[in-house]
Amino acid sequence: MNDQSTATQTISKALICIDERSKDRDNGPERSMDRAVAIFNAATGLGMSESDGWLFMICLKIARHKNGQGYNQDHFVDIAGYAGLLAESVESASGDYDGGQ
Repeated sequence: MNDQSTATQTISKALICIDERSKDRDNGPERSMDRAVAIFNAATGLGMSESDGWLFMICLKIARHKNGQGYNQDHFVDIAGYAGLLAESVESASGDYDGGQ
């Protein structure tokens, strides 16, 4: 297997995970990071944004990878998915989001 197919497979799995988790945990295409960040901000008094929340999740997955317990593709699948959700969040916050069209 070459590097390109591994990257493609990881990104493809991330797309599937986003859809499956949305169905299992949210209401349709709705995302729950905005609610999680609102709860966090209420508890801490900090001003984290939804985009900060997605970036935090990417950092969490990198930290778990760097923990030294060997390769776990799940970390990279989640990083790819969170990167897409971060991009969606940043675009939405900037007013440039077109709903994925």
